[in-house]
Amino acid sequence: MKIDLGYIGAIVARNRAKMPSVYEIKNPLAGKQLEVIRNGQAYKLTISDEIKQVQGMMAMTVEEFFQKDINVQNADPSDIFSYRPQDQWLVFSQYLHESKYFDSLSNEEVKKVESILQHITDGMDSLVKNSGINLFAIKKEQPNSYEAHLELASSTAALQHFSDTFLSGDVKTGFDQLIQDYVRHNTKKVMDYQSVEEIFYAARAKINPLNAPLTYQQARHLSMTNKLGKTIYTHEEIESVIKNYQEMFKEIKNEEDLSSVLLKAKEQLLEFVTKGISPKDADYQLARDFVTQRSDDTFKRIENYWKMIWQGKQELHSAFRR
Repeated sequence: MKIDLGYIGAIVARNRAKMPSVYEIKNPLAGKQLEVIRNGQAYKLTISDEIKQVQGMMAMTVEEFFQKDINVQNADPSDIFSYRPQDQWLVFSQYLHESKYFDSLSNEEVKKVESILQHITDGMDSLVKNSGINLFAIKKEQPNSYEAHLELASSTAALQHFSDTFLSGDVKTGFDQLIQDYVRHNTKKVMDYQSVEEIFYAARAKINPLNAPLTYQQARHLSMTNKLGKTIYTHEEIESVIKNYQEMFKEIKNEEDLSSVLLKAKEQLLEFVTKGISPKDADYQLARDFVTQRSDDTFKRIENYWKMIWQGKQELHSAFRR
């Protein structure tokens, strides 16, 4: 599969297919000539030729526009997801589109499928270092590293559940391979990833404390975040916690399993993040509360897209029996 930089969703692609090429559009003024004066000399221009030239320039401009995206310029040809780091769902959508999977679905059904994919990859799409061209003008909130570890495991399992639920045959085989490519791409991203907030706390923790007047709450917060900022995680520890999450999400077979798995995942996340603080430390519970609050949106997003898969299965049951 080769990435199509002009692909921004199956509905747009479907509508484009119904439209004639810019070179096939008949100019109502075809054959007409326009007389212009240049440097005192009279010239006759064929309008149809001029329009064709402008159309060709417009088509080239669109291609050049996407080629100038910093993410495209830095993309790895062996890593298809590196071309779409902010919208990885488009890679999966393009594959399904080119596999003719969407052909039997209505526009509304296609939108539901693409919405599921978009929500699943949204967490990992927020890890980009360079903003590049934002196709949908959506500002994504940057997660912390411990949220990224969880999102990688959950989104991978959710994509596989999507595949097992909605796909079959050769289409499923190709989609499953794309999931593996997605895992390789995002694993590299999360291993050394830190949010701006985490980088700040780590840097501040190295500085000698200032003699600035602080309230009790400010002093407690400073003490707690300094301890979090000093905590170091090896690649082996990160790989281990991601693997633990993966095993948890594999247990999800239906909607009833989701709540218990998320509770276990939350406890695993808290243990991982606060490993550098003793349970006997006065800042231990404060740190757990702080991390819980910081990761709340991520857990809600994960719960939401897993539920979207089951809801989609019910709503699109007739479509996916075709």
